[in-house]
Amino acid sequence: ISSAQIIIPSIIFSSFFLLLSAISLYRYNIVQIFHYDFGTFASIIWQLSQGKIAVIDHISLGRINFLGDHFNPSLTILSPLFWIIKDVRILLLEQAFATTASAFVIFLIARRKKLKFLTPFIFSFVFLFFAGTVFPLVTDWHPEPTAGLFLLLFIYFFSYTKKKIITFIFAIIFLGFKESNALTLSFFLISCLFICKQRRKEILFYLIGSFIWFFASIKILIPHFSGREYFYTP
Repeated sequence: ISSAQIIIPSIIFSSFFLLLSAISLYRYNIVQIFHYDFGTFASIIWQLSQGKIAVIDHISLGRINFLGDHFNPSLTILSPLFWIIKDVRILLLEQAFATTASAFVIFLIARRKKLKFLTPFIFSFVFLFFAGTVFPLVTDWHPEPTAGLFLLLFIYFFSYTKKKIITFIFAIIFLGFKESNALTLSFFLISCLFICKQRRKEILFYLIGSFIWFFASIKILIPHFSGREYFYTP
């Protein structure tokens, strides 16, 4: 790998991080951040950072344990951010970092596919300029950008390494950001059944685990913490 192949991506992705951070902070400073969700997630992560059992004032469910809304225990891994600085804007910087890091992992996956040097950048740029990617950065903070990073890390390590423990950890963290993430992971795994036929046992392990996680979350865990049936069932 030449020095240019290291320096150029570093400059490009660092610039995107600064740009996305500036956009998010600007929106916050002009009071254009949706206060309800941002405040709810900031409160959860703040309480977790203080070693407390996080509770929220849900608009429909009332005052409940945060796991009674969505099953997202992985929010715990973000709690050290408030050990660094006691300012909710740190979450906006984290979201910008997760988005940029996701684009970088897409770049690495494209490089693993042995695509020409410019093509991996195109894939990353399409991701970064996609409205669905940018929307959380200009309106709110949600766990999806961070969860997406862990999904991409799982895909990278699952597809291109033999580090099974860290691959498993990335899968658990991704699942732990929202109960419906199990369905997202399942779609990827189903495609793998046809592409990676020699690894079907491993794929089935993750696929069955994802279904168990999903149904355990919506049928047992979330009702336990909320005191009622799963709120988001269609």
